[in-house]
Amino acid sequence: MSETTAAEMDKLTAILDGLAAEIGPEEPWAHPKARELDTISFHHWLRQNSTDEEACNNIGLFIAGGMLTKPAHAFSALQAS
Repeated sequence: MSETTAAEMDKLTAILDGLAAEIGPEEPWAHPKARELDTISFHHWLRQNSTDEEACNNIGLFIAGGMLTKPAHAFSALQAS
């Protein structure tokens, strides 16, 4: 993996960590961006936040493991947060 892709993966992970901390596990549906995040697939959310396809694929596969191995297009960005 290139240094650029690794840096992009770190960036995506930081964005996700920030969202998860901001949204919280108790009432994610109450977050101001809940509707926006729940109406976009995680696959598309990744690509809105990065143009590095390898980074998007790697993060998508990593998070998919926590989503019962669903592919990134099968769950929302809110669910991934």
